[in-house]
Amino acid sequence: MRKQVLFAGVAAVALMVTASGGFAQTVVNQGTTNNANVTNDGNSISIGAPAMGAPSFGVGASAPIDATGAASSTSITAINQNFNGPGSGFGSITQGATNTGTISNAGGESITVTGGTTSGSGASLSVSATGALNSVSVLAIGPTPAFGGGTIASIDQSTTGALNSGGVTNNGGISGGTLILGSGTPNDATGGNGVSASVSATGAISSVSVTSIDAASFGASSVTGTVGQKSTNTDAPVANTSTGVTVGNLTGAGSSVSVGATGAATAISYSAINTTTPGGLSIGGTVTQTVSNTGALPSGGISKVSNTAVTTTVGDLSGNGSSVAVSATGSIAAVSYSLVNSGGPAANSLAGITQSSTNDNGNTVTNTGGTIMAGALSGVDSSASIGATGAASSVSIASVNYSVPSLNSINGTVSQTTANNLGANVTNTGKITLSGPISGNGASASVSATGALSSVAFRSVK
Repeated sequence: MRKQVLFAGVAAVALMVTASGGFAQTVVNQGTTNNANVTNDGNSISIGAPAMGAPSFGVGASAPIDATGAASSTSITAINQNFNGPGSGFGSITQGATNTGTISNAGGESITVTGGTTSGSGASLSVSATGALNSVSVLAIGPTPAFGGGTIASIDQSTTGALNSGGVTNNGGISGGTLILGSGTPNDATGGNGVSASVSATGAISSVSVTSIDAASFGASSVTGTVGQKSTNTDAPVANTSTGVTVGNLTGAGSSVSVGATGAATAISYSAINTTTPGGLSIGGTVTQTVSNTGALPSGGISKVSNTAVTTTVGDLSGNGSSVAVSATGSIAAVSYSLVNSGGPAANSLAGITQSSTNDNGNTVTNTGGTIMAGALSGVDSSASIGATGAASSVSIASVNYSVPSLNSINGTVSQTTANNLGANVTNTGKITLSGPISGNGASASVSATGALSSVAFRSVK
């Protein structure tokens, strides 16, 4: 769920820090409201062939096409450069985003890459339509010797939350021809680890993310207090009518291709990819996530979620932890920690976690005609998946090809309440075709339809 691009024309605080130094504690209060329709119609980005032997994309390069209703965003970003966060850290961060307008990529928006070769670490292509978004992120990309972490007193994305009551439609695609998503060379500017291509339609999302890619050292990050998140998609259908994604091989660690439609989501994620010495993410207070895709009949509103006739074509998945996924989800509350091709140990700790996820009456979830066509799954824990899910609550801690076991602890209770209610039928007609074997350790290909899921998982694969 990593979102690298800050949205233009919305409330956003972007701290691009390139040298150490002292700063006063920074308190952030953001409230964003959109009541108007937002439409991209016929937009496209065309990217030409690179010079011989050069990458198609530099480190942290991006090409997004976004239609967004309301977004509140606070970020610390460093690309191929040292940074430290504010000297005294952040104080409280409070965010709210409300959208009532119709949001759409309506005219077949497209990103086309011709003559592609490799991509720089953390490069991303995305076509997305989003109703309401709250986002806090720390992102470090590149082989710079040392990145500092970040300290935050508390995060409140729940008082107002992310609230969407306008329909969201995405009718866009990505075509890469022979584009190779990363060479997989460790700590190299053209390595392409953590490269992503995504097409998504989302009603409401509240997100906290900490990510490092190709770093020699990444400092520990912490939230000393509580994290509260709330996302609600109400009376608003979410449709991904995309033309899909076509790219080449996924050779970089943690590279991903995804096509998704989501009603409402809350997410806390920590990801270290090809990082020699990753610091962990610790949250001292409790985590509370409340998410619902609602509009229960007979009130008149329907918040159905659909992916329609999406075809996703990729080459071989040889990168460790690489993935291709097509998903339709009513509501999801997620906490995830992931380490891929990294050293350690990283110390991660969490206090208690409370998750509530509801997909309400009559709000159907469908993957209709979705297809994944791929080569071999040869990377460690590489995956191809097509899924349709009504409601999910998830806590996941995973290590992929990790040289030293991480130190992970959940110090309190994990409480999960998940409901997919009457008439919220879930349908998946997806198909996966692989031209090669599933040879990577822990690799998988899966097609699933799930009503309600509560999951706590610890996974290590090498």
